[in-house]
Amino acid sequence: MFVTPTPSLPIGAAAFVRDLSVVDDRAVAIGIEPTGVGDWRLETVPTGPVEARYRILFHQDRYGDWPGGLDEHGYRTDEGVLLRSAALFLLAGRRGGPYEVRFVLPPEWHAATAWRRVGEAFCVEELPTLIYNAVFLGTPRPRTIPLDGFEVRLVVGAGVGGEAVFVGFCDRCCAAIAACSANRRRGRRT
Repeated sequence: MFVTPTPSLPIGAAAFVRDLSVVDDRAVAIGIEPTGVGDWRLETVPTGPVEARYRILFHQDRYGDWPGGLDEHGYRTDEGVLLRSAALFLLAGRRGGPYEVRFVLPPEWHAATAWRRVGEAFCVEELPTLIYNAVFLGTPRPRTIPLDGFEVRLVVGAGVGGEAVFVGFCDRCCAAIAACSANRRRGRRT
């Protein structure tokens, strides 16, 4: 786990991991023990894939000494939680890809990430994409707005005046960015 130790949390985000269990590709349990700051050791080294299951406590807001501020580690609201993905995943020494990520959420909740959705899971091609992203889990539905050949993914909570107001604002911003981009391709200054 990629963690940032702090004075009040010497093992960083690893302090929020609960009920960790690991099984091999035959569903046989593998013993696991913590070995330090965000590291765990498997009792046996499997030859195939493993599945780790665990819960994350959402208490990051109780600690004010994150080096990059609370936004570095996430926060929760009445509508859901926003977390830095590096504080969510145990990698068990595997540095390649692809990775398959599944979230077990209440029925009315949704997962919003920059990752590609494949059925009920997300496919993440490489390690930097896995760990250097934000993940929102909550009741607002993610929205995708096309922008000049790209997609902008948004999660809009009730605190911004409602989805229609915010998405309308974003649509206007995206249209303005696309117009500027088109003008630049034609050699015009904007």
